Amino acid sequence: MTKLEKFKLSYETFIGSFISVALLYLSNFLMEFVTKNPRIQACITILMLTTLVAWLNRVVVTAVERLSCLRKWIDRTNFIEGFWYDITYDDDRNIVHVVFLTITFENSKYELCGEAFDKVGNKISTFNSSHSHFINHELTAFVNSTGDKNILERSFDYYNFNKTADSYNGFYIDFSTLKPKSILGKRVNKEDVKKFNGFKKFENIEAFIKTII
Repeated sequence: MTKLEKFKLSYETFIGSFISVALLYLSNFLMEFVTKNPRIQACITILMLTTLVAWLNRVVVTAVERLSCLRKWIDRTNFIEGFWYDITYDDDRNIVHVVFLTITFENSKYELCGEAFDKVGNKISTFNSSHSHFINHELTAFVNSTGDKNILERSFDYYNFNKTADSYNGFYIDFSTLKPKSILGKRVNKEDVKKFNGFKKFENIEAFIKTII
């Protein structure tokens, strides 16, 4: 269970406790000031609590989805969103390519996208994930990539993050060859994010990649 899932469970437990207490006080209030008819009391109580719970749920879910700072506070050392780079090696530990990776959280799941570069810094493909799963510092994803010839390639990627979520190791398997290739990755530090203008343009990413190869 991820920390976001634990947060959701704690929130649902809180809502359940809140409803129990609210039912008691609301019933007493309605009996004293509104009506003594139990059916009318029940209808008003259900309507009010349903509206309140729906509103609270929408507020919390929206906040978690939209605020990365809130997710970072909840996830702490499990927070993997941001900019990363990794190096892919072949069986002889020769560099195959370098990847610039962006991880975001959208629609309650992690999205991966980025570019791959050759050993001299030329872009060779772009990629994005079609499905991902994250638990216990391990992220798996099915990835679609497109090269210069616009040929779609699919792969399975595995990332094992360290306890502080600032580096990872893993592998990916290209479905066309079924041969795994190992990867080593690191989080891009804050200074480089600032130096390269938050990687808002491809030129910023390209310049950064050339500093690490």
